[in-house]
Amino acid sequence: METKTRLFPSLQLGLRGSLVALPYASYLGFLGVLVVAVAARIRAKHPALSPLVRWMLLSITGLMVLSCAFANSRPEAFLQLGNFLPYFFFFAVLPLLLTRIDDWQQVATDLVVTIIPINLASLGQYWLRSPFFPAPWQQIPWIEAIRLAPHRGRAMVTFDHPNAFASYLVIILGLGLGLLVSELSQPKKLTNTDLNPWWKSRLFAVAIGTASCLLGIFTSGSRNGLLVALIQLGAVVLMMLARANLKVVLGGLAGMGLVVGSAAIFGIGGRSLAPSDWTDDPRIATWAIALDLIRDRPWLGWGLGNFKLLFPARTFDPVNYPKMFHPHNIWLMLATETGLILTCLITLFVGYLCYRAMRLWLSRQLSPTANGVLLAYLLAFLGCLLYALFDVTLYDGRVHLLNWLILGGLCFFGEVWHQQNA
Repeated sequence: METKTRLFPSLQLGLRGSLVALPYASYLGFLGVLVVAVAARIRAKHPALSPLVRWMLLSITGLMVLSCAFANSRPEAFLQLGNFLPYFFFFAVLPLLLTRIDDWQQVATDLVVTIIPINLASLGQYWLRSPFFPAPWQQIPWIEAIRLAPHRGRAMVTFDHPNAFASYLVIILGLGLGLLVSELSQPKKLTNTDLNPWWKSRLFAVAIGTASCLLGIFTSGSRNGLLVALIQLGAVVLMMLARANLKVVLGGLAGMGLVVGSAAIFGIGGRSLAPSDWTDDPRIATWAIALDLIRDRPWLGWGLGNFKLLFPARTFDPVNYPKMFHPHNIWLMLATETGLILTCLITLFVGYLCYRAMRLWLSRQLSPTANGVLLAYLLAFLGCLLYALFDVTLYDGRVHLLNWLILGGLCFFGEVWHQQNA
């Protein structure tokens, strides 16, 4: 697989640029991804996916449309297909654009390095919205507007919600951690690049980008983001302890200590970490409502997007929570809105991709550097998976596109494993 040539180098460059543009100019980024994906599909002369993966994806699509046909509100359900079908198409053409391990490494590096300005901006926004910001300056009109924006005290920069911002960052954090392992695994040999200053190296850029994600997650005030980041860091520390890589272990422990210490002193993005804030979380009551809805229509569900239409009549607190857009858990959302059959099929599909990628990583058939790139996508997907246990951020297209990019990476490495063991 590593010997493959790039099929469409210009389109690959367009994809990279579009992905980098997503957090800065989302509409431009989406337009670029769409143009690149359609152009790649038109120019390709063969299917991009293996037969099994292709048929599983087609089955998911068919069952999703069938669920919409029997939905409680069919117009809403068919409208919500826009949150799924375009991303299925994007996933299906990715193997045409990124055909080598180096390609996937470059895309991950792009995302990690170019997120630095967003995270620095989040620190500025967090400071402007902080209660410690000087009172006389709070009356300046543009600062007052920032302070009065929704989700007071939490940074979200170019995102519509702090949780979407945090969900995006835990994915980038996973990529960064794996890339650090990959960079440190490269054999040491003298090249012309070794003569450059250390601060111009890719390792330094990736390290700064990865560290900046911890800063952004803190300013977002997402408790889920904090927990996911700690788990990702802990996983890397455990793996590197087994390999006696002291540099990565110390770096991971330092990151964990910084996150925990900041949260203990300042709260997480200005939010308290008192036990009552976790036990009284409205998610628990929302999950109970979702389970009741699943029991009422278990097979085809109520239809995509219908949870928010059904919730007001069943709300547990009409004053404080008159509406809720989703059950804050991806599996409960899928089971409620599309039924148990489709939920199981999607879980099987994703599990199959993860299983093959994980088998390749454990087998160590790749070089240490390439194995680190695979680890980057595994850690990024771990971020997707853990965050989805407590929130549903697919309605932010940038996060959802990144989710499918990571799945595309796992699918690519799964094909590497399949071909090497054929």
